[in-house]
Amino acid sequence: RPTAEVPLTDGELLDAHVAGDPNAFSELVRRHYDYLWRLAIRTSFNRDDAAEALQEALVSAYQKAHTFRHSC
Repeated sequence: RPTAEVPLTDGELLDAHVAGDPNAFSELVRRHYDYLWRLAIRTSFNRDDAAEALQEALVSAYQKAHTFRHSC
């Protein structure tokens, strides 16, 4: 009988990304994209600025994930 797979926590996905998992960061983005987009829209002057800011933030997060300290 198949068992349901337990989703990884955000911290586990971040660790997996840092360890080289090519899908982990994408899953984090999918999980939080709606919230991040709403935040970008609220803090920007228009949709283009919001899109650019969000892209820059995600690229920075991707590149600097190894410096993030979290507790499990």
